[in-house]
Amino acid sequence: MVFEMSKKGIKKLVGFILGVVIAAGFILVSPPAGLSREAMVALGFLIAAVVWMVFETMPDYVAMMAMCSCWVVFGAADTKTAFATFSNNTFWLLTGALAIGAGTASSGLLNRISLKMMSLFPATHKGQCAALLTTGLVTGPLIPSTTAKAGIMGPIARAIGDKFGYGNKTT
Repeated sequence: MVFEMSKKGIKKLVGFILGVVIAAGFILVSPPAGLSREAMVALGFLIAAVVWMVFETMPDYVAMMAMCSCWVVFGAADTKTAFATFSNNTFWLLTGALAIGAGTASSGLLNRISLKMMSLFPATHKGQCAALLTTGLVTGPLIPSTTAKAGIMGPIARAIGDKFGYGNKTT
């Protein structure tokens, strides 16, 4: 039986193996003067996670969770320190804002909002910029965090661009 992989599958496999080899290299090499063994382990898994994200071997959040978990398993940090980022208010605020954005997108609410906004203003570039500005001015006082505003308004702006037929990353 012949096992065939696509080019993307081979790229992911090579990236994963490269990340593991880099992490192992940092774990096995003796640390230079002024750097502790724990720092070498942490650095090795940080670089491995970056390699995994560059090669798209796994979703970014999985790579970061794997990195934090490896820090704990290999003794580079305790659990509280490794996962400290996930315990502050900013992380949960961002998570909530992105969840609201995803919920409004999957429910079709973004399409309805973008169509309503486009119907209130002229169908020109200036008109749609005015629509986005007005929406931002109205929702500004309602959402106190700038990060949350961006998390909610970003998908709305994208939905408007999609309705106008703009492709991804077009100018």
